[in-house]
Amino acid sequence: MTLFTERLNGFRPMDTHRRKIALVAALEREVWPLVKHWSASEREFDGRQFRFFENARAVLVCSGIGAEAARRATEAIIRLYQPVAVESVGFAGALDSRLEVGTVIGVKRVIDAKDGSTAEAPIGYWTLVSSESTAGVEQKKKLALAYGAHAVDMESAAVARAAQRRSFSHWTFSTLCFASSMVVAKSSSIGEKQ
Repeated sequence: MTLFTERLNGFRPMDTHRRKIALVAALEREVWPLVKHWSASEREFDGRQFRFFENARAVLVCSGIGAEAARRATEAIIRLYQPVAVESVGFAGALDSRLEVGTVIGVKRVIDAKDGSTAEAPIGYWTLVSSESTAGVEQKKKLALAYGAHAVDMESAAVARAAQRRSFSHWTFSTLCFASSMVVAKSSSIGEKQ
């Protein structure tokens, strides 16, 4: 019998029981309900300190805001933990009126607004665009029209790109959306009404 992880990345079945799923989030407050009972540790990679949260099946790193921070954290978690899968998780702004506050979406396609490059996940339905800055109502409308996207964040495209550079064959994206009438502000806990 071939294990799912073996088909995806070539690991032998005996290697997979110790490997974990890697989760990358921008801010700790985005994932605190998930990780509050996990063990936490600080580890250094490439001259930078990262805070990791672990349980028996997963390891999570909080990258900080933005694409460069997400790239560095993704490279660190892949190199330090050699996971079976990488998942970008966190908050995003809804660009689609069907997405209500608190909707969790499985993202199939991520588009980098900076250069138009895309990454496809093996599962999911929605399209997310990664922007270089937080998007207000007008910017959200432009992103939805330009990319046919359902949600916007600042990190998912960088997570996908870092995983691809490491020849990582399995990554996914899950996002908790804010309503489209809100400005996604990673520095505030719930956003700001327009």
